[in-house]
Amino acid sequence: MAEPTPPEALAPDRLKLQEQEQKLAASKHLAHELGLEAERATAAKNQGDIQEKINEHLSAEPTMFADKVHRKIREKLRERICCKMCGGVVLVGLVLSSMLLIGLIMNRLAPRPEGRCNMRCTLRSMSWAKLSEDRVEELGTKSPEDVLEELSKVFLEGGHAPVFAQAHQETGEVSRLQDAHAKIEDKFKDVASQWEKVQAMPEGEEKMKALQAIVNSSSSVESMAGDVKEGKFFAETHVKHMSIADQLSVRACAEMLRTVGVEPCSEDPGTTTGFLRAAGIVVNDEQHHAVSPTWPVNLQYPGLRTLDAEHGIHVVDDFLTPAEIAAVMKNSTTVQAKNRSAQSGSMIALHTDSAPSQHTSSSSHHEKRVPKWMYTGMPGALIQLDIKGKAQGDNCKPQGKDQTAAAWNQALGPLFDERGRDIQKCSKTGFGDTRLFDVACPVATHPIKWATAKLTTLLQVSPSSLQPMKMWHYGRGDFDADHYDADAQNSNGKVAPLMTAMVFMSSVKGGATYFPQLDLRVEAVAGRALIFPTLTMNLTVAAGTLHAEEEVKRGDKWVLGTAVVLGDRSSSPSPCSN
Repeated sequence: MAEPTPPEALAPDRLKLQEQEQKLAASKHLAHELGLEAERATAAKNQGDIQEKINEHLSAEPTMFADKVHRKIREKLRERICCKMCGGVVLVGLVLSSMLLIGLIMNRLAPRPEGRCNMRCTLRSMSWAKLSEDRVEELGTKSPEDVLEELSKVFLEGGHAPVFAQAHQETGEVSRLQDAHAKIEDKFKDVASQWEKVQAMPEGEEKMKALQAIVNSSSSVESMAGDVKEGKFFAETHVKHMSIADQLSVRACAEMLRTVGVEPCSEDPGTTTGFLRAAGIVVNDEQHHAVSPTWPVNLQYPGLRTLDAEHGIHVVDDFLTPAEIAAVMKNSTTVQAKNRSAQSGSMIALHTDSAPSQHTSSSSHHEKRVPKWMYTGMPGALIQLDIKGKAQGDNCKPQGKDQTAAAWNQALGPLFDERGRDIQKCSKTGFGDTRLFDVACPVATHPIKWATAKLTTLLQVSPSSLQPMKMWHYGRGDFDADHYDADAQNSNGKVAPLMTAMVFMSSVKGGATYFPQLDLRVEAVAGRALIFPTLTMNLTVAAGTLHAEEEVKRGDKWVLGTAVVLGDRSSSPSPCSN
């Protein structure tokens, strides 16, 4: 039997065993701790993943929600806009329908511009005729030719013709007196200015002569005022009381103005007429004439072009063929020839061989226009028009909107100075005649009858309502300053001109028909017809019809013309009347 190990011998082994147990326990504890850490890390990772997914889900959810909200908002807005647009369309439709209805009512009740106002509308505008509605309806069913015939009877038999003539004469008289008053007042101002200058002069013979000149000037102005009181125009009495030297000066100034107009200003349309317009020497009608229905022309005529619908101005190109023009020209004889060489403002040198002999009678003034030289009465002012001449059109007309007399004087002054005249002195003495042309009467041959037939179709009238045909001739430098065609045609108490019709028989440089109130220029082209109203159907001046025949720069301008008249055509105050 073995002996038991003493406790003292077992003590070291027991200590080792305890240490090992302790180490094992520590290892287990460490392993446990590491396991817990790993579990915690895994849990944290899982939690992070979960949180990230949650965050992604949460972040995506608002976007989807916003999209839904925006989509609903857009749908609501679309519905609201569509509703508003539909409502707007309906509202605009109602407004337009109302405006159209109002326009139709206004067009029915009020006179309309030419081309839109039918015959009944035109007849209602004639307050002087006092037509009943039944009479208007009756006339409205007839042709325009028959209507005008009936209106002429009313005009004559109803006693309207002399009343109209008297009213026209009174209007002309007022214009004559206003023009004379303004110009005589200027004359007295000139006398007063001269008096002030003489007062400052030293005593002596020169002062006595100056005082005598003032007395003579004052007496002359008083005499002119007396002539105006007796019914004369200022221009007529002004020339009458001029000294011989002043008369020669007027003639020289007129010649110089026309020379400048056709030579250095050959590229500038309407130099002469524009200058006279600015100077106030011609009609200066600034009053407003209301637009009122005028005689309705045939707007469906082939080739008709409307230049101004509101004022009834139309043209027809190639209205007459070259053959028709030649036939008409061959059968024209001059019956009114102004002796320009005896009048202030004459310019005989501008009319060298101005018309073929077959166009005029043997006594025509054209045979007297042989000289090719013009002498203005000033030394060194001998001008050969066929040689001297510069294209300076840019220097002839005031630039911009300043078209006053002072601006024109400044523009043309140097051109006058080059030729030995003072434009300021010329403006004081005057420029003579403002209407320079000749009149011929075509023979009533087949070509004239054919032209008349064309005009009656264009104007919608019968031949009995047309004034006898006339042929106007404008030689080089000739012009007809601003005027109304009514001025010379409706003062005899038997007719009233309603429309002007003119056909250009030749093409020229310059020589256009110009309407200054409308700034409308119609060039003279052979075969072209121009028609425009003279009076409204209510017998007032047709608005915008003030016009001028601008000076001819080159060539000879021939114009065949007539007028639609209300009343007795055979009593029309025309040089070509039978």
